Amino acid sequence: MLNKLRNRFIFINMLLVSVIALVLFLCIFAITVGSQYSDLKNAMDEMLEIDIDVPLLYPFIGDDEHVGIRSDNRTRGIYVVSVTHYGSPGGGYVVEKSVNNLVSMDEDLLTTAITWILENEKEDGWLNDEGLYFRTQQHFDALHIAFADASHILDSLASGFINIISMYIIVFVVFYFISNFLASMAFKPAEKAWEQQQHFLADASHELKTPLTVILANNNILLSQKNKTIDEQLQWVESTQTEAEHMKKLVDELLFLAKSDAAKHEIPKEPVDLSELAWSNMLQFEPVAFERGVQFDGEIQNDLVTIGDRTQLNQLIHILLDNAIKYAGNNGQVDWKLEKYTTGKTKLQNYARLSVHNTGNPIPQEDLPHIYERFYRSDRARSPGSGYGLGLAIAKSICEVHGADILVESSAENGTTFTVKFKL
Repeated sequence: MLNKLRNRFIFINMLLVSVIALVLFLCIFAITVGSQYSDLKNAMDEMLEIDIDVPLLYPFIGDDEHVGIRSDNRTRGIYVVSVTHYGSPGGGYVVEKSVNNLVSMDEDLLTTAITWILENEKEDGWLNDEGLYFRTQQHFDALHIAFADASHILDSLASGFINIISMYIIVFVVFYFISNFLASMAFKPAEKAWEQQQHFLADASHELKTPLTVILANNNILLSQKNKTIDEQLQWVESTQTEAEHMKKLVDELLFLAKSDAAKHEIPKEPVDLSELAWSNMLQFEPVAFERGVQFDGEIQNDLVTIGDRTQLNQLIHILLDNAIKYAGNNGQVDWKLEKYTTGKTKLQNYARLSVHNTGNPIPQEDLPHIYERFYRSDRARSPGSGYGLGLAIAKSICEVHGADILVESSAENGTTFTVKFKL
């Protein structure tokens, strides 16, 4: 699916770039050709304004005896004649050649061209077979006709078209590689998220399969022993309850993250006593730590109140303490502290800092950048009952919606410490 989206992204990008490049090149081509035509017409109009018997003030002649281009980018080699009709329109005419025409023009070609122009009453146009461009202007009883070799414009059309095709191909190839690069960069987060989701689906399927299997097995046992009392079947009922709670936890975590993604989970802005939540969690986790043989010490400063959602902030503290006890190791230790501190150079700001430290195996350095990613679980986390890799992702999400910062430090020498900073 991602490959299809990536290819579609490249196709749309290339289509847009191709259309824009083509329009741009055609505009440049049209402007260039139009400029050449404009220069040619202006030069021919200047020649047509000059009387046939008046010497030119500047030369319109090329180096050779043929129609050519002037060095100042205006047309040179313009051949001018004055045509005077007599008799009927098709009866005949007198041609007076300019004495200033120092370029030559074939007599037969000149006769054919003048006859065609007079018969068709054209003001300007092309003599396509000869590559000549002409313009006319009426002077009293005579018609002045200027001829110029515009083959260079035709050559420009051909060479310009070839250049456009060449540049278009080059631009297309270059932007194809650029589009591939941009697509790779743009889809890298999506590919990463897709891989994480696939891993999660495999883990979640396994986690859900186990409790479902146990629940179905317990129900089969209960159904096969209908005459026994609930008290006699209590172990199967309790087992079913435990597995159902296990599944509910996964569903609740997924629902919380789904609401966060949809930006529909607005937190209530109400005062929350962090100190009270900390004491409540301390009482809750002391027996858990004792049962696991973990020394559990907490230091809580009273009357630390922030603004936010009480339930979510309680969940955040719960996640950090639960993880700390879980990974403290045999005969490990968990030390945590909730305290107030003030910082700021110009404007002082009060903060509440929650730090949770535990001994035990450190988080591998290569895993530290990924521990807040959803569905991510490092190798040390793959132990029975270790969860789904969503706890720290939820903790990070709660910190973000409350404007709090969460940091982690972990090493073999100093253990692991999570620090959360709340505004007061």
